[in-house]
Amino acid sequence: MKRWLLLLVIPLMVSAATTPGNIEHAITEYGVKNFAKNTPPAQWNETIKNISFGKSEWLVLVPKLTPVISFEQGIQLSNALYYSIEPNAKDTLEVLNILDKQKIYQYQQGTGTSCVPPMSESGKYDEALYQKTRIALLNVGPQGADCLWVLEAAVEELKTTEAQKAQ
Repeated sequence: MKRWLLLLVIPLMVSAATTPGNIEHAITEYGVKNFAKNTPPAQWNETIKNISFGKSEWLVLVPKLTPVISFEQGIQLSNALYYSIEPNAKDTLEVLNILDKQKIYQYQQGTGTSCVPPMSESGKYDEALYQKTRIALLNVGPQGADCLWVLEAAVEELKTTEAQKAQ
């Protein structure tokens, strides 16, 4: 019985232990070459989840994460930033602006990658989320213009490609 209880508690402890401070510490401790391989998957997944939800305290970590992530983590981070636009466009756009100015990292994130809707394996995107993201960018004002342009251009290209395949 105690073993089953322990199996239920350990995931909660990992989740509860993942904080922005812990991730900052890991960035400092592991550095550019070792962060990606030494960060436990549960901790990285929690980080991505919180960024996706648009939580400000997690979004501010993104510029610090960019230089230390792997290729796979870069894709996950880019998708997380896209998902964070709808719940928190203002803070997400501030982070994207910082990343756009950096432009020095191997797996760089920014407006050009993070404002493109993530696609399924079949090349489809979530139309409902696209519309919510589009509205969030319109509501945030002029600072959302670049991201909105990238978003709409990407979706138009996807629609054109899909129409050509259908013919």
